[in-house]
Amino acid sequence: MRTHRLVVLLVALVAVALSSPSAAPAHPVTVLGSVKITSDPAGTDLTGKLVGFAVIANPGLEKTISVPIPSFTLPVFIDGDKPDVDDDSATTSGGKKPFLNKRLDTALALTNTSGGSLSILVTVRDADGATLGSESHTLAANETVLVFISNLLP
Repeated sequence: MRTHRLVVLLVALVAVALSSPSAAPAHPVTVLGSVKITSDPAGTDLTGKLVGFAVIANPGLEKTISVPIPSFTLPVFIDGDKPDVDDDSATTSGGKKPFLNKRLDTALALTNTSGGSLSILVTVRDADGATLGSESHTLAANETVLVFISNLLP
């Protein structure tokens, strides 16, 4: 009899634990906007000096959209989850919160085709044109860099 009561109590505790909702450690982030690649400082024409492509992809699926560069302004789409704002344990060294789950992300593969060093600025804007984030890169001659647009978001 005592064993039956213990089993019933254990089953009840497991059922309550499984039916209780747990807090999700992330909040969704969706960005539809554009990315612009310029020289840093502005003024240098990048045509013939910088080539590459942008890929909008869903990790795990085989459907991708790729856009050749140049054109130095192109659309981007990002959909994923970031940690909660008060979760400081998930902050990177740059103070930004990395994406926990990327459903859609845009990646830029950029190659310096000039014979010398080239400084560029990658700026992300939302659909209304407001700046969301930017990052500068200095590429050595013939160097290639991979930039994930989700890493530029605050």
